[in-house]
Amino acid sequence: MKHVTCMDNNKRDIENYLFGSTCFGGTSPLYYDEDKPGYRMIPRPYIHYKPGSIVYKILNDQQFQDLIKVCELEVMNFLYESLIYYTKHNMNNDTLPIINEIKLTLKLINFIKENVPLPLRIGNSFFTQMVLIGNDEYRKHTGIPCHLDKDRITCIVNFGDVKKGGSTMFYDGLDDKSDIGKLVREVKLSHGRIQVGFFSKVVHSVSAWEGNRMTLNFNFKDDIINHFMNVGSLFYNEFEYHNFPSSDFIIHL
Repeated sequence: MKHVTCMDNNKRDIENYLFGSTCFGGTSPLYYDEDKPGYRMIPRPYIHYKPGSIVYKILNDQQFQDLIKVCELEVMNFLYESLIYYTKHNMNNDTLPIINEIKLTLKLINFIKENVPLPLRIGNSFFTQMVLIGNDEYRKHTGIPCHLDKDRITCIVNFGDVKKGGSTMFYDGLDDKSDIGKLVREVKLSHGRIQVGFFSKVVHSVSAWEGNRMTLNFNFKDDIINHFMNVGSLFYNEFEYHNFPSSDFIIHL
């Protein structure tokens, strides 16, 4: 996997290969923010996902685009069906928070399509990041502990064949460290199964498994969106114009 960016994740003891873009902290590319004096990150494609790279070409191939379109459709179906359901059952405004969350997510999807440049997205989709979790090797794994994702909306696609385990486990707690709550649902591993949800708000884990298990995690990040909402595309356009230099790119205006 020399052509992809692998994120160290000691907590989960499993490979996380990153595709798409990030606005996570670093030393480059940066711009100087005069309104709130200090340097801020410019959204950037991962180093192995720059336009023209092998990975970029593969993920923009028609076959992979077909998968991405299916995932986009599943996300939209989930959001609209959830909006209908929670609006119908909003007797005492108790489901209003999730209704507002869904409406905001739909607005952000439209914003991404109109304002976030293609090199920062997975194909022509509204996903700004894809994570490949694991690989195709046979293994005995202790599982992935309870956690909350840091994404706005998540669509995961599972692949593989296991002798046992590998289920996605969902809990009714409020915190992945101090209050995971009770197990409320177990979704068994099934090759090609798609799951969509606000994984940043639902504590979840993966049970120990033996066999082959891989996951594609499609999502989009608020920090990418916030950059273009707050400062537009001026700084990013300059970064792209210089062909996405890997280091020492700082803009002063």
